[in-house]
Amino acid sequence: MNNRQIITCLLVPGGLVFPLALALWHLTPRPELLQSFLSLLPYVILGIGIMLGWRFQRSRLLLLLLLLTLTQASVINLLPRSLANFSLAVIPLLLPVNLLWLAFVSERNFISITTITRLLCFAVQGGLVWFAYHFYAEQSLTIIGYNPWDSAELDPFTSLVPLTPLATIAFAVTFLAIFITLLWRPTMERGAQLWMVIGVYFAQISLGNEALHYTATAALILIVALLETSHSMAFRDELTGLGSRRALNEYLQRLSGTYTLAMVDIDHFKKVNDTYGHDIGDQVLKMVASCLAKVKGGGKAFRYGGEEFTIVFAGKKQELSVPHLETLRLSIAQSSFALRGKGRPKKKPKTASQRRSKPQTLSVTVSIGVAGHHDRKQSAGQVIKQADTALYKAKHGGRNQIC
Repeated sequence: MNNRQIITCLLVPGGLVFPLALALWHLTPRPELLQSFLSLLPYVILGIGIMLGWRFQRSRLLLLLLLLTLTQASVINLLPRSLANFSLAVIPLLLPVNLLWLAFVSERNFISITTITRLLCFAVQGGLVWFAYHFYAEQSLTIIGYNPWDSAELDPFTSLVPLTPLATIAFAVTFLAIFITLLWRPTMERGAQLWMVIGVYFAQISLGNEALHYTATAALILIVALLETSHSMAFRDELTGLGSRRALNEYLQRLSGTYTLAMVDIDHFKKVNDTYGHDIGDQVLKMVASCLAKVKGGGKAFRYGGEEFTIVFAGKKQELSVPHLETLRLSIAQSSFALRGKGRPKKKPKTASQRRSKPQTLSVTVSIGVAGHHDRKQSAGQVIKQADTALYKAKHGGRNQIC
């Protein structure tokens, strides 16, 4: 379990957005312009989220935002009064169930049979609520344990609406299921979903604008998580966790003055793939990448493509960077990488008796080509080309060396 990753997923974005949004909603005294803006902001957030979900083809985000919008009291109150009151009594039970369902369904394109089927599920639930209201209203309210309350006696800024025991249990189960999944496989999206459940819960026990603000906060967390995840997909290599080639290009554009660039290539990597298969090849890439990520001297590692990596030492000349690269080369050459076989457990056995067989190991070396940027007229592409030329010399000079 990666505790640092779990904490990061809890903090970004939900742990940061939620308290900031609440502080904004409860800011007093409010300037008149801000007051007018805040009254429209929840609807703006929901609208932006729907557009982004459509643009990024995230049907799950679209369905979640659609669900949050349709279950708002302002929308429900458009129905006939008695039906609206009945719906508002049933929604706190149905809402967490749907949140749990949508949190674990697979992502699909918005225009697909699967997404249409999910929309039909919403429609069926609406039909069941209508049917229960017309034929089994009293029995339904008795089953869910609903007790009517007088809204006139409640202060819309300080009072809380009590939820039925079944609705409270449904929210608790949804929260625990997502939280346990986050501990098992921490992702930013899962962390956002956890904060979404918290926001929706507070929305259900609040009144008026307060409820709408909590819903908007939950939607905003989902939107920020989408943007952050999309950014990570574009600028971070999924296999190794290092910055991608696009990230390298943007990083180099921001640099000025002196820097050193090293191109790193895994020796005989094609032979590794041909001999052991691409799964083992991926393991080798990840293990070498983990070594490159720990390079000293302020070096920043990126995956350039295939078995090639790039390390950039910002503000350092070649003579100051090469010793750190030599240390890196030696550490990789002197290491024996244990390969994970099909029968090898994911976690290290606690006792020797649990180890079935000695793990297969593989020695790996790298060749490194180094070039420096000293002239402002010299472009980043020229530096990369020079480092590539030096890498070519290192590989044809016997490999496992720096040129």
